[in-house]
Amino acid sequence: MFEELEAHGGEATISWAWHTAAVCRTWRIHKSKKSGWSLVATVTRADPFKLQQRPLLFNVPRKGGYWCWPVKAVTVMGQQITAALGPMEA
Repeated sequence: MFEELEAHGGEATISWAWHTAAVCRTWRIHKSKKSGWSLVATVTRADPFKLQQRPLLFNVPRKGGYWCWPVKAVTVMGQQITAALGPMEA
Protein backbone atom coordinates (compact mmCIF):
# COMPACT_ATOMS: atom_id res chain seq x y z
CA MET A 1 0.00 0.00 0.00
CA PHE A 2 2.25 2.83 1.28
CA GLU A 3 6.04 2.65 1.30
CA GLU A 4 6.13 5.38 3.96
CA LEU A 5 3.49 7.36 5.76
CA GLU A 6 3.67 10.12 8.36
CA ALA A 7 0.88 11.65 10.42
CA HIS A 8 0.87 14.12 13.30
CA GLY A 9 -1.60 15.93 15.47
CA GLY A 10 -2.69 17.37 18.78
CA GLU A 11 -4.09 15.70 21.86
CA ALA A 12 -4.26 11.90 21.96
CA THR A 13 -4.07 9.22 24.65
CA ILE A 14 -2.52 5.89 25.46
CA SER A 15 -5.02 3.71 27.28
CA TRP A 16 -4.98 0.47 29.23
CA ALA A 17 -8.50 -1.00 29.43
CA TRP A 18 -10.58 2.03 30.48
CA HIS A 19 -7.66 3.78 32.22
CA THR A 20 -5.68 6.63 30.70
CA ALA A 21 -2.00 5.68 30.88
CA ALA A 22 -0.74 8.84 29.17
CA VAL A 23 -2.07 12.06 27.66
CA CYS A 24 -0.12 13.29 24.65
CA ARG A 25 -0.06 17.00 23.81
CA THR A 26 1.43 16.47 20.36
CA TRP A 27 2.31 13.30 18.48
CA ARG A 28 3.92 12.08 15.28
CA ILE A 29 3.50 8.60 13.77
CA HIS A 30 5.80 7.25 11.10
CA LYS A 31 5.19 4.08 9.10
CA SER A 32 7.78 2.51 6.90
CA LYS A 33 7.70 -0.78 5.07
CA LYS A 34 10.90 -1.89 6.82
CA SER A 35 10.33 -0.85 10.45
CA GLY A 36 6.52 -0.67 10.74
CA TRP A 37 4.68 1.92 12.82
CA SER A 38 6.47 4.14 15.35
CA LEU A 39 5.29 6.95 17.62
CA VAL A 40 7.00 9.97 19.14
CA ALA A 41 4.87 12.14 21.42
CA THR A 42 5.14 14.92 23.97
CA VAL A 43 3.20 14.02 27.10
CA THR A 44 1.43 16.22 29.63
CA ARG A 45 0.69 13.32 31.97
CA ALA A 46 1.95 9.74 32.17
CA ASP A 47 1.36 6.97 34.71
CA PRO A 48 4.43 4.68 34.77
CA PHE A 49 2.49 1.75 36.30
CA LYS A 50 -0.28 1.87 33.70
CA LEU A 51 2.23 2.19 30.85
CA GLN A 52 3.74 -1.15 31.93
CA GLN A 53 0.39 -2.96 31.59
CA ARG A 54 -0.88 -4.74 28.48
CA PRO A 55 -2.71 -4.35 26.18
CA LEU A 56 -2.15 -0.65 25.56
CA LEU A 57 -3.74 1.36 22.75
CA PHE A 58 -2.69 4.67 21.22
CA ASN A 59 -5.95 6.55 20.50
CA VAL A 60 -6.33 9.57 18.24
CA PRO A 61 -9.75 11.28 18.23
CA ARG A 62 -11.31 11.92 14.84
CA LYS A 63 -14.74 12.90 13.60
CA GLY A 64 -17.02 9.96 14.35
CA GLY A 65 -14.63 8.03 16.61
CA TYR A 66 -10.95 7.20 17.06
CA TRP A 67 -7.99 5.82 15.19
CA CYS A 68 -6.29 3.18 17.33
CA TRP A 69 -2.95 1.39 17.23
CA PRO A 70 -1.84 -1.34 19.65
CA VAL A 71 1.30 -0.36 21.57
CA LYS A 72 3.98 -3.08 21.40
CA ALA A 73 6.67 -1.32 23.45
CA VAL A 74 6.88 2.11 25.05
CA THR A 75 9.67 4.25 26.52
CA VAL A 76 9.23 7.44 28.52
CA MET A 77 12.09 9.93 28.88
CA GLY A 78 11.06 13.12 30.64
CA GLN A 79 8.14 14.56 28.69
CA GLN A 80 8.70 12.42 25.58
CA ILE A 81 7.26 9.00 24.75
CA THR A 82 8.52 6.78 21.99
CA ALA A 83 6.67 3.60 21.08
CA ALA A 84 6.60 0.75 18.61
CA LEU A 85 3.05 0.30 17.32
CA GLY A 86 1.22 -2.54 15.67
CA PRO A 87 -0.97 -2.09 12.59
CA MET A 88 -3.83 0.39 12.91
CA GLU A 89 -7.04 -1.23 14.10
CA ALA A 90 -10.34 -0.62 12.35
